[in-house]
Amino acid sequence: MNKMGFCWGLYAGLLLLTACHKEGASSGAEDERYVPRGQAIQFSTPDSKGGQGYAMLTRDPSSKYLVLFHEWWGLNDQIKKEAERLYDSLDQKVNVLAPDMYGGKLASDEKEAGRLKAGLTKFRGEAIVNGVFGYAGPKAEYVSMGWGLGGNWALRMGVLGNHQVVGVVMYYGVADQNVEEFNPLEADVLGIFGKKDKWVTPELAGRLDTLAKITRKQVETHQFHAAHAFANPSNPKYNRKAAEEANALALAFIRKKFR
Repeated sequence: MNKMGFCWGLYAGLLLLTACHKEGASSGAEDERYVPRGQAIQFSTPDSKGGQGYAMLTRDPSSKYLVLFHEWWGLNDQIKKEAERLYDSLDQKVNVLAPDMYGGKLASDEKEAGRLKAGLTKFRGEAIVNGVFGYAGPKAEYVSMGWGLGGNWALRMGVLGNHQVVGVVMYYGVADQNVEEFNPLEADVLGIFGKKDKWVTPELAGRLDTLAKITRKQVETHQFHAAHAFANPSNPKYNRKAAEEANALALAFIRKKFR
């Protein structure tokens, strides 16, 4: 098998394995009382299927974009609330964009979430990421950020974006690239993990540090005494103390990259 075949095989294997993983016991249910402050957006993609998402755009034009990748539940109200919170935390001077990796589909239970996650191919995911680059334009600079499944795609955006992506924040994601795939990464990476995570175990999380050492990339990782999805307030395993500490690290990292 050639290197490309091996990479696709590795990706497919990880995808099937992660489809069975529970990214938290939250039902993924929507909040009927919630009224989004942002706007729905659409953009073209290289595969001609088009993309969509949710955005909080600055009043005055800005070339800075924080791109948020959702968990396996889809682009639900929780992610939209995160977009709004981060937009405010960055003084409304950074555009915040959350692409919908499922094309409008949402999961209300773990079985459906696993099915949607398994149906997201590498080809389609990368088409959406490239569509985001096209939406913001060649002069934009990005920090990508995501949780679980979204953490994987935040890192992938960093690899695909070359110099335009100035930072990556990965919450309990998996660095599933090999050295050859990881090497194009130019952005610094902040990795946030849980020591009690039964899926992205400390050993699995360590893949990020291993890749960084081999490729001489700038990666900083932090392990919190918390379980998987500890930063999601809708998750029963939400850990407020760890989530607040991780958020402070993430915001400091994002602000530094957007100076």
